[in-house]
Amino acid sequence: MSGRKVLSLVVACVLGAIVLAACGPTGTSSGGSGSPSQAITVKGNEFKFEPNQLTFKAQAPVSLTFQNTGTVDHELDLTAMPAKSVTVDLSKAGNIPADMKNTVQSDAQAGKVFAYAAAGGQTTVTFTPTQAGSYSFACNLPGHKEAGMVGTAVVQ
Repeated sequence: MSGRKVLSLVVACVLGAIVLAACGPTGTSSGGSGSPSQAITVKGNEFKFEPNQLTFKAQAPVSLTFQNTGTVDHELDLTAMPAKSVTVDLSKAGNIPADMKNTVQSDAQAGKVFAYAAAGGQTTVTFTPTQAGSYSFACNLPGHKEAGMVGTAVVQ
């Protein structure tokens, strides 16, 4: 095979690889399976959220993991944001009160984004934001919001 043919073959392969990479799935794609295309972890402790500014795309599935890195229970209440297909995983939430487990599960069934975790625990909520806007979130346990445990979620 001549040098010119080999070079042409290499160029064709490289261009083909570029086209396939551009068209193929990425780490943020939903792949049509409904899997979350936006994944974020929010850490809560005394008395702040990190990060306290979140951005989501409307109609794109989200997996939000709330990690309680503090020494007392905390919640992330984003129930003002319209959402659909809300599910919650409390398997790593820690030792939380039964009534709070019921609240978290009921909110998920009602399409509300709400997470609660004991100290050292974490809760993952998956959902799809449905309406663009700016929505406040907070830890509404007594005194936590007032101490600065607040944030904003923007849906674009």
